[in-house]
Amino acid sequence: MDKMRKEFEVEFINSLDDDNFSCNSQKLVYLNKDDNGDYRHGITHVAWTWWKASRESLCVDLDDIDCIHNLDRAVYTIDVKCKLGRLGVKYK
Repeated sequence: MDKMRKEFEVEFINSLDDDNFSCNSQKLVYLNKDDNGDYRHGITHVAWTWWKASRESLCVDLDDIDCIHNLDRAVYTIDVKCKLGRLGVKYK
C-alpha cells in the first residue's frame, strides 16, 4: 500500500464517529476494496477521490531556493526535491 493511501485510511477511520460503532473492526468494513483496488463503500470511494485530488493540487515553489540552512547542515534544493518526490508532493 502506498504512503498516501495508508495516510488516508488512518485519517478516514479516525474521522468516523465512535458512537456509531461498537468496535474498530466495524469501521474497517469501510476500507474493503474490490479486485481493482477501488473502495466498495461509496462514502469511502468519494472521500478517497477528494483526498487524492487535494494532494495532487499541492505544489511547493522552489524557484528561488538554492539551499536551506539548518543549524549543522545545509540541505540543497536537489535533496529537498528528492524528499518531496518521495512524499508525493509536487514542486516547481
